[in-house]
Amino acid sequence: GDQVVPIVAALAGKKVRVYSWGASLSINGSNCYMRDSTGVQKTELLLRTTGASIPSYYTRSAYPGILLFETAVGASLLLNCTTAGATNSVQVVYSYI
Repeated sequence: GDQVVPIVAALAGKKVRVYSWGASLSINGSNCYMRDSTGVQKTELLLRTTGASIPSYYTRSAYPGILLFETAVGASLLLNCTTAGATNSVQVVYSYI
């Protein structure tokens, strides 16, 4: 089933605004994506195929100060994966607004 890893905690009355993020997947066959705690998917699906070296995914805005995505007000940012322990690391540059 789905495994959910908290990435950025919610703050009452605030959104989490993401400017860049990166992740490394360590388990073959895993599918992961970022979503907020309301259940809305925020990123494309990250895939780990059998036999691949540890793939890293990194995305940033092309322009400083421009966001990639944001959560709903009062929602946290989560990493949703099909396999427990699928990630080696997750990095996020964000602000509360």
